[in-house]
Amino acid sequence: VWTRDLAQRRIMLKIKQKRPDAIFEAFSNSAPYYMTVSGCCGGHRDALKDNLRPECYTEFARYLVDVCLHYRDKYGIEFKTLDPFNEPNTDYWYAGGSQEGCHFDFATQIAFLRVLHPILKASGLKTVISASDETSVMTSVEGFKAYDQAGILPLVGQWNTHTYQANDEARARLYALCREQGMHLWMSEVGAGGKGLDGNLALAERLIQDMRLMRPAAWIDWQYVEDNNDQWCLVQGDFYGGTQEFHRVKNYYVRQQFSRFMREGYHFVETSEEHTLAAVSPGNDTLVVVSVNRAAHDRQMQVDMSGISRKGTKLKKARAYRTSGTENLAELPKGTIKAGPQVTRHGSRQDKSRTTSHAKKPFCKKTQSHEFRGARPQNPRKRPCLILI
Repeated sequence: VWTRDLAQRRIMLKIKQKRPDAIFEAFSNSAPYYMTVSGCCGGHRDALKDNLRPECYTEFARYLVDVCLHYRDKYGIEFKTLDPFNEPNTDYWYAGGSQEGCHFDFATQIAFLRVLHPILKASGLKTVISASDETSVMTSVEGFKAYDQAGILPLVGQWNTHTYQANDEARARLYALCREQGMHLWMSEVGAGGKGLDGNLALAERLIQDMRLMRPAAWIDWQYVEDNNDQWCLVQGDFYGGTQEFHRVKNYYVRQQFSRFMREGYHFVETSEEHTLAAVSPGNDTLVVVSVNRAAHDRQMQVDMSGISRKGTKLKKARAYRTSGTENLAELPKGTIKAGPQVTRHGSRQDKSRTTSHAKKPFCKKTQSHEFRGARPQNPRKRPCLILI
């Protein structure tokens, strides 16, 4: 049984080889078919009903922990978290469907976690439970409250949510709940449809809103490589055509506008512009601003640093980069950013996404005084800059 999924395992081991500091999470789409009501790991015949047989809770919990133990003992990979659910409180999963899935309502999620937790704890693994990977942030809010009322939040080491369905109110409410309970939060999966660059930028806007309002410690794409589109991936591959060729798509460069400049250790600062994300370096000497423009007209952006600059200091270096219909993370000419009120100019609708980076000690040394006009500073311990792809 351990010989299955060889190709996927090779990718995981290559990631571990290239990045020894990589963080791994284990999650389950469905219990094995022989533990299900329908006999199918696609889901119950009624998509609104649970498919894991109650008498198999302990068996499934041991199955999950055994897999985690095997990867630790065989490959040296100890999963940081184990999430037994994937979009559980939906009507997506049904017998004969095209994807593995398993419905769990809140009550059965709670019941199963009460079984899983002691088995995981007794295993000797450092892995903790994460939950519950709902597709809707508002459903995630409701699930969090249900867990709290049932008294099982202490069993959960990390809260995961997807943001396929999300609005600003739900994002802010989930952040408030996690902050109140001291719960580590991940945005553990999302993607977007759409077409071409505009679809990629729509996802970039979702990233910005998630980070601004929900404030997760990690923001994770659905998957890195896809075979038949340029929206649900950063790299497109030929899985079935026989060429085994791979190439970067525009979405890769749109995402680079964030990850190339907002590195681990940076912390976010709030801005008053909803299409903008900003972060400051650990040494408090570099400000990175990413802004998205999906409009059909030019747009100027002004960054007022008067509230965070030390008296007598000057901006020593500023660079601007843009990804558009014709550019891939292209550095823009000198003069694009002008001193004084910091101004960057977005071009036409095809000149979509720009990163501006300001460096060389323009800021005071105290992190708590980093702010934009009309915004308050963030505590860097609460707002780490970590974007995973």
